[in-house]
Amino acid sequence: GVLMGIIDTGIDFSHPDFKDSLGNTRIQFLWDQRLANNPSTPQPYNYGQQWTSAEINANLCTHSDQQYFGHGTGVAGIASGNGLASGRFEGLAPKSELIVVALDFNRPGPTVADAVHYIVSKATLLNKPFVINASLGDYYGSHDGTDAEAKAIDAMMANIPGRVMVAAAGNAGHVPFHAK
Repeated sequence: GVLMGIIDTGIDFSHPDFKDSLGNTRIQFLWDQRLANNPSTPQPYNYGQQWTSAEINANLCTHSDQQYFGHGTGVAGIASGNGLASGRFEGLAPKSELIVVALDFNRPGPTVADAVHYIVSKATLLNKPFVINASLGDYYGSHDGTDAEAKAIDAMMANIPGRVMVAAAGNAGHVPFHAK
């Protein structure tokens, strides 16, 4: 009953580990921030394209997770893969439904905060508690939680029952601008 939100490079939505036993997707919503605007561009963000589970099941989704070698698919597998592809290797929450955002790492502005807001909005629409995993990072912002984007994310998550956000520590701990 808990949704898994993934903010990363995307997901291989056709992978069996993200489908149920009937072959239907467990992905409730997928937003690819990198794609050009079209009628499915989510509002109020006004960039990228989104798909619902019905559109994914109808083979209407054009998203690809190959730009960054499937990093988001690997992360989603660890978080919520159900093992149907191999009969084993389940993730931490193998029965969870997913909301996935493929982040545009090159777009200026609060793309991570937009991704968090998107997941919060969709989970609220579905009236379900959720966990957001963001296994990504950058070299922008304060890295101490005091910049505007961090504060916006805090406001959406902090001290609200049924909401949890998990973020990677990163691969650049040796860089001196990180909070220690």
